Amino acid sequence: MDYKLIFETERLVVRQFKTSDKIAFFDMMGNPNVMNPIAQSVFTKKESNEKLLKLISFYKLNSEKKIWAINIKNNFELIGLCGLIVNNENDNEIAYRLREKFMVFDKEFYNKKDNCIDRRYKLSKENWSKKLS
Repeated sequence: MDYKLIFETERLVVRQFKTSDKIAFFDMMGNPNVMNPIAQSVFTKKESNEKLLKLISFYKLNSEKKIWAINIKNNFELIGLCGLIVNNENDNEIAYRLREKFMVFDKEFYNKKDNCIDRRYKLSKENWSKKLS
């Protein structure tokens, strides 16, 4: 095993990223439908590969930034990322991003508190099973 397991659930594994994640990682980071709701631009393939290597380097540096891969337990397909970060207001925050093929758009609404448009996604067990077939 060339990565460290962080934790697992019945269907998912949260683990450290590895260099072999680069194709699926770029599928997520280079996709405008995934990146538009986030305050980041779409990545080029080169930028995506560099970002992946940077995330992997955080594990060796024991960095405060903790970003991990999420994959499907039974076939090891990368579905996204999650992590613990400190946001721009110096608050702890749970971060996540999912590849488009695993996201089901539910609704978009104005978030008055944060003065922005939020998007909500949902994934039922039935839809999850369809994504795996």
